[in-house]
Amino acid sequence: GLFGNGKTTTAGKLAHYFQKRGYKIALLSTDTWRPAAFEQLRQLGAQQQIQVYGDPKEKDPVKVYKKFESELKKVDVAIIDTAGRDALNNELIEELAKINKAVQPDHSWLVISADVGQAAEKQ
Repeated sequence: GLFGNGKTTTAGKLAHYFQKRGYKIALLSTDTWRPAAFEQLRQLGAQQQIQVYGDPKEKDPVKVYKKFESELKKVDVAIIDTAGRDALNNELIEELAKINKAVQPDHSWLVISADVGQAAEKQ
């Protein structure tokens, strides 16, 4: 999704949802674009006593994932927060494709603004 659409907040809400249902959860911040992303996710995790992983100094989201992959495999549900952009562009698509290939997730969530209108087709 794009900047400001609530991806990090949604990751925290999903963590809460699954935790309430008895799953062991971990959160991973791979948002290497927004300096406060890791801290925001860390605070959301702390509110629910959920382990949060990330490396704010690393600029490659795949490397961030690889660094914590073994820890994420120890939980029932690992939620990975990815970066947004100010516009949908090829760079974002390529980054998401790389992380998707590395992670091979069971599910992916697209977080977009409810008022996106006709632009939703592209996203």
